[in-house]
Amino acid sequence: MVAGGQSAVTEFHPLVAAGGYTLARIHPKTGRLHQIRVHANWLGFPVVGDKLYGPDPTLFLEFIEHGFTDRLQAALPLRRHALHASEIVFNTHLGTYRFEAPLAPELAEFCRDRLGLPQP
Repeated sequence: MVAGGQSAVTEFHPLVAAGGYTLARIHPKTGRLHQIRVHANWLGFPVVGDKLYGPDPTLFLEFIEHGFTDRLQAALPLRRHALHASEIVFNTHLGTYRFEAPLAPELAEFCRDRLGLPQP
């Protein structure tokens, strides 16, 4: 934990590893800004497509100043973060609310091409 920082807990459950990538089911137990991305990077598994916590800290500034450049295209296998909330559950005094979303086409393609997974 960073001095003066707040506690953050994230559970990582690796599902498939291939081609230098790992597909994981992730359960953030707290709700801190960038929590999943920071923890994944700290574990040595940065989120694919992450310009801020990814392979080169200068990528984020370049993206802000110039958009998605050829250098970013070469450094990042995806233009977006490879993060997907497949399910979100809210427990309130009015009841439990559950929302699900299918995997975005570009993420499904990435999983097929880089991890050898079949299309959902």
